[in-house]
Amino acid sequence: MLMFLSKMLRRSTLVTGKGFWACVAALTWSLQTAAVQTTTTTPIAPEAEPIRIGVPVSQTGRLADFADQQLKGMEQFVDDINNRGALLGRPVVLVTLDDRSTETGAQEAYQALRAQGIDLFVSPYSSELTLAIQPQAQNEDIVMMSLASAPQIWETPSQQTPKIFGLYTPADENMAPLLKLAQEKGLTRLGLIYQKTDFPEAVATAVRAQAGSMGLQLVFDEGYDVRSADFADLARRLGNTNPEVVVVGSYIEDAIAFTKKATNLKPKLMAFSGGPALRDFGTEVGHAKADGVLSTAQWMRSVRFPGSFDFGFRYREHHGIYPSYDAAGGYAALQVLEAAVRLAGSAEPAAIREQLTNMKFRSIVGHYRVDQRGRQTAKSTYLVQWQDSHISLVYPTELSRFALKYPFPGW
Repeated sequence: MLMFLSKMLRRSTLVTGKGFWACVAALTWSLQTAAVQTTTTTPIAPEAEPIRIGVPVSQTGRLADFADQQLKGMEQFVDDINNRGALLGRPVVLVTLDDRSTETGAQEAYQALRAQGIDLFVSPYSSELTLAIQPQAQNEDIVMMSLASAPQIWETPSQQTPKIFGLYTPADENMAPLLKLAQEKGLTRLGLIYQKTDFPEAVATAVRAQAGSMGLQLVFDEGYDVRSADFADLARRLGNTNPEVVVVGSYIEDAIAFTKKATNLKPKLMAFSGGPALRDFGTEVGHAKADGVLSTAQWMRSVRFPGSFDFGFRYREHHGIYPSYDAAGGYAALQVLEAAVRLAGSAEPAAIREQLTNMKFRSIVGHYRVDQRGRQTAKSTYLVQWQDSHISLVYPTELSRFALKYPFPGW
């Protein structure tokens, strides 16, 4: 078994860094199923001190439903790792505190977890909450895997050692596949709207900067305040500019609200930054109106990364539904952290940070590799589309199982 895994590692460049053989054990999860347990070479000692991972979680408030999916993915990973022998002979436990979906709550939850002596973390659900704790976290002896992706998270002085490490494609690269698709289709007129918060603004800034080089002219460019947005008026004025491509930088609540209000809008490509990749979108707006809508997505079960199908199958067995990319991200964040701990041979933050900065890894959501700031550099983003009541991966075409519905039928 070790010989097979070592060949697999070298051939696919799953992980590089010192402690090669230590990482072989970290990857045995890819060979497990719900019905099979592997034998362990490092059993949990009865008196072993657990490795505790702190997570500020939105258990209440507007982000609770999405944060709960992320947490469920983490809980599945913790069950998996403890069932196959834990980590360095120590059980792994999650320690969660409610951040109430607010920046103040995130700061309070993080500080309370630190007061308990916890120094390994997964970020809160959103970029706003992660940025609220970033200044303190960056100046402490901690490790944090980030499931938030606003580029400001990694805008720290160059001489500082990174403490926060990104799993997802950064927000300023979120719409790269959509812009490439628009270029391939020969489209030239782009309409851009975005929520005035950190993640959507980063999406909009990048689209604005990249549009010209992709042959796209901005014919509409407007941000909105989520507390006072008039989506019907915004959609009407956007439609009056006759855009061929529409990009909406938002979260799922606004994607739903905008779609419900939009009429007389007929671009050839209609794309959102993530929201419609969740099934709640189609349920709320109706499958007829969702049809043809594009969304960026960080993960799909159909993209064949090691363990992805297995994770999805077991998640559905336990929860009754297939996992969202939020759930997959929660699982993958801890996969990456486990690999770094095994490579380091230690749960000490400094040793783990060294590995996270330099290693390569493939989790269930894709490639992990970061720059010297801790910003993700290797992961791809995909385009999915609502087609006849289901979500289909349509771009890049070499990975797609379904052809793009084109042009968008319009509202």
